[in-house]
Amino acid sequence: MEVRWVQSHRYPAVYVYADGEHVTEEQMAEYRGRTMLVSDAIDEGRLTLQIHNATTSDNGQYRCLFGKDGVYQEASLDLKIVLPH
Repeated sequence: MEVRWVQSHRYPAVYVYADGEHVTEEQMAEYRGRTMLVSDAIDEGRLTLQIHNATTSDNGQYRCLFGKDGVYQEASLDLKIVLPH
């Protein structure tokens, strides 16, 4: 199984989870140490990517690419960080 969170391209990724482990070699430097995959319900197809210390530079479209047993799915979302004035 592979889960890949990306922005506009697949490599480097925001976060990669493959074969039960976080793959840091494929991760964008600016996200290292700031991301965590919450996968309590991964068997049900639900998971969450947490980005810690988010700033407006994290704004944009993110896509989650999920692959298991030759079946691939994709979901996307737009992230907008609003800082207090």
